[in-house]
Amino acid sequence: EKYVNASDRSRRTLAAESTRRQFVTARDILERLNGSKGLDPCRGILLADDVGLGKTTVAALVAWIVASAGEKRGVRILAPNDVMVRRWDEELRAHVAPLQKCAPFLNVNARRVKVGKVGRLAAGSIQVVKHSYAASDLNLTCDLLIVYEAHRAKGENTAFSVALKRQKKHARRVLILTAT
Repeated sequence: EKYVNASDRSRRTLAAESTRRQFVTARDILERLNGSKGLDPCRGILLADDVGLGKTTVAALVAWIVASAGEKRGVRILAPNDVMVRRWDEELRAHVAPLQKCAPFLNVNARRVKVGKVGRLAAGSIQVVKHSYAASDLNLTCDLLIVYEAHRAKGENTAFSVALKRQKKHARRVLILTAT
């Protein structure tokens, strides 16, 4: 409720119940990735649900926490096209003010969001680029790789699937998002 009240209502109105569910999902993902509460750490997690239930919001919260908490790790997000890259940029920035108000210890800052092209990934930064970078010769080294609309990698031998298999070796953890 505090987070909902801290959000910029001119950009979007958050519903307390769905926001609560998204926070619980983000917490569960972080616990599984980190091996909290007696769980073994997971290297990869698949988040699949219907369109419109908040996968992007959940992943943005996870990205901010990974990038901002403790050791300040680097996060890369692969989105399918320029439109989705812009939406991710907007989504990440929409969380800055509420996180600054509700979790000031995270030291969230919009300047940490890097959009458009692959570059050196500084600790605590979140980089959003297109899927096509996965197939490039670049190694997408990061602490967390988030693959948005991963269903585009259908089939073991598609170019995107092969590229993701290669790139996952360079990521400490992977969060895959897809609609069912």
